[in-house]
Amino acid sequence: MSEVKAAEKESKKARTTRVPQQNENGPYVLVEDLVNANTATMEAFVRAGEAVLKGMVSLNEEVMSFADKRMRAQIDTSQSLAKCSTFAEAMELQSEFARSATEDYLEEANKLLSLSAEVTKEGMVPWEAHAKEAASRFGKPAA
Repeated sequence: MSEVKAAEKESKKARTTRVPQQNENGPYVLVEDLVNANTATMEAFVRAGEAVLKGMVSLNEEVMSFADKRMRAQIDTSQSLAKCSTFAEAMELQSEFARSATEDYLEEANKLLSLSAEVTKEGMVPWEAHAKEAASRFGKPAA
């Protein structure tokens, strides 16, 4: 028997070897089933990673947009401060800038918190589907 045929025979034997594991088909599961389950796990991992990466891009875009907005506000305020003719006028402008910045930062924090929660949720979707499928495949209840 050639080495290739021997390797194919050994590979087929390995894929159909039964290992102890309780499921609906009895007390054994095929190694091939375990390989398929591992493949499904890797696919879920990739899909979850893609979802998280997409979400991270959205978060990055939001942070950069916010930084741009705040930088422009800082420049505008600095230019306006340079044109103030009295101390009271400068204090009023600075107070308005501080109030506006505080509101903007609080609003942005809430927006980023919501986006982060959505990224986490989207990243879990592939894992949840995979866990339910794996639990049904191997006869264990889904959590």
